[in-house]
Amino acid sequence: DISRLYNTDVSSHYLAACREQAMEQVNVYGTYVEKVIGISRNEFFNAGIILINCKKFRENKVLDKFIFHLGEYNFIVTQDEDYLNLICKDHVYYLDQKWNTELTDGLEYDYDYKDAYMLHFIMVNKPWHYHQCRGADIFWSYAKMTSVYDMLMAELEAYTDEERQRDAESAKQLAQMAIDETNRED
Repeated sequence: DISRLYNTDVSSHYLAACREQAMEQVNVYGTYVEKVIGISRNEFFNAGIILINCKKFRENKVLDKFIFHLGEYNFIVTQDEDYLNLICKDHVYYLDQKWNTELTDGLEYDYDYKDAYMLHFIMVNKPWHYHQCRGADIFWSYAKMTSVYDMLMAELEAYTDEERQRDAESAKQLAQMAIDETNRED
C-alpha cells in the first residue's frame, strides 16, 4: 500500500529515502562516497524512491545549492544521488529499507527480498533484459497484470548477447570511475 509511504512524516527533514545498499555493501562504492562526497557509506541514500519535503527544499534553497555545487564539481558516478546526498546530508529521514530493496548480484538483506514493499532492479539486474536475475519471478508476476506485458517480453527476447556484454562492460566502467574519482587529488 503506497499510501503508507506517502503518509510518512518528513516535516522536519528535507526528504525521506532508503540507504543505498550498494554503497554500504560494495567497498568500491562505499569508499567513493566517503572520500569524494564526504558521507558515510551507511548514511548515503538511494534516490530511486524518495519523498521530498518541498517546503524544506524551498526554505533551505536546495535548488540554489545544487546549482552552486554543479559549477563546483561534476559528479559522474551516481550524478543526482551524489548531489542530493551532499546537499541533504544530516537532513534525511531514513525509511524502512523494504521501501527500496535494490536487487542485483552480491547484495544481502536482513530480510527476505520477497517481503520488500518495493523492488529496485539496479545495474545489470533487469528482468526485461535478463532471463535469470534476482526477483524476475516477482517482476513478471506483476508485469502480466499490465497492458505492456507483451512489449516487455518482446524487449527481453530482442535483447542481444552483445547488449548484455555491453552492460557487463558498463558495470566494470562504473566501478572503475568510482575508483578513479576516489583517487583524484582534487
